[in-house]
Amino acid sequence: MQTYVAGENEPNPYGTTVAPGVNAQYHQHIFSLRVDPMVDGLANSVLETDVVPSPAPFGSPENFAGNAFTTEKQILEVEGSRDYDWAADRRWKIINTSNKHYASGEYTGYGIHLKGGVVPLLAKEDSWVAQRAKFASKPLWVVKDKETEKGSERLWPAGKYVSQSRGEVDDSIRKWVEGEASVENEDILLFLTVGESGRNTPVSHVQTGFYVQV
Repeated sequence: MQTYVAGENEPNPYGTTVAPGVNAQYHQHIFSLRVDPMVDGLANSVLETDVVPSPAPFGSPENFAGNAFTTEKQILEVEGSRDYDWAADRRWKIINTSNKHYASGEYTGYGIHLKGGVVPLLAKEDSWVAQRAKFASKPLWVVKDKETEKGSERLWPAGKYVSQSRGEVDDSIRKWVEGEASVENEDILLFLTVGESGRNTPVSHVQTGFYVQV
């Protein structure tokens, strides 16, 4: 809990009074998970999949019982961020378009199980928090990796010294994507944003993960 000493009869609309004179503020834990994939090699892509109802009408040969649904897929082409779509149960997969599964014919890859960890940033867009941690505004960012002899140049999505900054720094993820470099069949990085809202409850958790896609 994030506690502080409260003044006498101080109202507490943004937290919970946990003891006389002690308030605990509501707060969020927002994490960025850096994923540097190598699925059957360095040339990888990200495939986005939405579940949608069939456009064919009830009674038609394609949708005789009226309950058909299918998926719409697109490969992300340039650096940028994506929103989660709850209605479409949106999924992302890190894939290699050079190889396909022998039975399904789908590209080999790993699916990202992010649904349980998606939490929107509650801070205002122009707040101190949102300005210095732009990564927290989107659940998925995809960028092209930039390697030197010392290693990757893209490590910290909010800059190396985020806690000491008041605004957005140049070496941060929103600045990286302004170039809109290709992320199709490239050496890419994914930054997954997951979190939780702290309401001063005894147990909380963040859930995310990966699964093999066949």
